[in-house]
Amino acid sequence: VMADTSNTTLNSTSGRPPSLSKQELQDILTFMLGKTIEIKYTTGFPSYYDRNYYLELDKDQVIKYLDGFKTPRVNRQQKIDSCYVLKILNAKETVNLEVNTARLNVMQFLHDQGIRCPCPLPLPGQHRVKVVSISKENSTGQYIAYLINFIEGQILSTIHPDNDLFYRLGKFAGQIGSYLKYYQEDDRNIYLTAFERLSKFFKQDIVNFRTMVIHNDINDQNIIIKFNDSSNKYDISGIIDFSLMVSDCMIFELGVMIAYVMLIHDIEPFEAAGYTIAGFHKVFPLTHTEYKALHKIATSRLLLSVITAHYELTKDTSNPYILNYYQEKCKIFNLLNSTSEIETYRIWDDIIGPESNILMEK
Repeated sequence: VMADTSNTTLNSTSGRPPSLSKQELQDILTFMLGKTIEIKYTTGFPSYYDRNYYLELDKDQVIKYLDGFKTPRVNRQQKIDSCYVLKILNAKETVNLEVNTARLNVMQFLHDQGIRCPCPLPLPGQHRVKVVSISKENSTGQYIAYLINFIEGQILSTIHPDNDLFYRLGKFAGQIGSYLKYYQEDDRNIYLTAFERLSKFFKQDIVNFRTMVIHNDINDQNIIIKFNDSSNKYDISGIIDFSLMVSDCMIFELGVMIAYVMLIHDIEPFEAAGYTIAGFHKVFPLTHTEYKALHKIATSRLLLSVITAHYELTKDTSNPYILNYYQEKCKIFNLLNSTSEIETYRIWDDIIGPESNILMEK
């Protein structure tokens, strides 16, 4: 089944769920779970397309609820969680019920492999998602909703990473890729249309790129870190937000990631990207064709990000989520777009090392 993902790019805020009170969230939660679990505390997370609510639930009631599920999917780690994120998707996403279910299946798969990432709270009837009705201001909308456990920690964007952390970030992404290349979704609903997003430059080489399921949005807002007192360094401890997951070219994962890496290390952005590539390649070796496409992929991703942000700002000039990094994105896009590939790859080649097999065309 091929699904159109155009709703997630150049989308407006139309169809966004209304803001909800604690009591309204309690009513939705009870409807989804088929029983009442008390919300002790709730707050909203910034977003512009959907709604994300942090829920601190009554732990004893959560344990009792999960005890009713006798499946391997519900493991001990899930049973001690009392903090969750209730995600209510844009109304436009109701046509993608199977796609969103498939994304949650992948999150559970990665969690089962030992990757620290959100995993879905099971719902009655062996479901992962629920369509909920929300009435506000004399209108009623239908929305897909689901619950995932909250991943504690701070996000990468809150610190100034060094090249060692960028290298380990690359290794972490490579580890995720090494698991996902073996992932199989029985009905293949995870396959989404994505090839048209790339420019004409890729039409010749795209057939040579390996395809697999990818996270598709590994950036500093989605990487969870924790400070390690023993090493006096930050460790990469998890990953969140699988809402853009697709089955696509593997190299797009790294291309998107280095575009964001360059945003958060704007003093030496090319060096930061180089260490990220080196770490990824150490765990998930690249081909020469994939490596040589990274400059164009990163440039394309930044261009898309700038255009999307500009479009969204015409719709909502006050949304802090949209305003975030807009000027930085413009700056790094102009830098990358004006720097020759020869100069870019000279920097990256020096970091990766002359012995690397990806530096030589086969």
